[in-house]
Amino acid sequence: MRIVSQPFWLWWTTVEGKRRGHAPDFLVLLDDGTADGAVLVLDSRPLELIAETDRAAFEATDRACVLLNWRYAVWDRMDGVANQKWLAAHRHPRCYNDPVAARLAEVFAQPRPLMEGAELAGDPLGTLPVLYHLLWTRRLLADLALVLSDRTIVRTAPTADRAYELVPVTQGDRNG
Repeated sequence: MRIVSQPFWLWWTTVEGKRRGHAPDFLVLLDDGTADGAVLVLDSRPLELIAETDRAAFEATDRACVLLNWRYAVWDRMDGVANQKWLAAHRHPRCYNDPVAARLAEVFAQPRPLMEGAELAGDPLGTLPVLYHLLWTRRLLADLALVLSDRTIVRTAPTADRAYELVPVTQGDRNG
């Protein structure tokens, strides 16, 4: 595993036409046994200190990570480490099943508690490993700053056709 502090700047234009930038706190390159490894982008902020501008920056970072097939999380404490370890145990393709994944995506199109959705999609013994795999691959999303539980709200990830367009930044654009 390798960790890089403030690895890049992400620039976007707000709905109001303002230029905004954000440098995530960390980029973690995980040695997950695949040829290219997995990428986790992290921001660290106590939840009670997250302002509306922070929320907008975190949402933009999340959308960018979805497009790059990277994982993203905002942590205010180390509970996220336990979540990542749990989900990492379900990263292998053997935990994926196409029909179950399609049903889970359908069920979680409407955000709902994890176990409720797992039960709506079928027998939890068969749906939970796929659900955790989809959380690992970010096809399903949840707030992993909190301990993952049966009550964790899960939703389907935005798809590229619904995500904001990312525009490459030239050196001259970096000063906003």
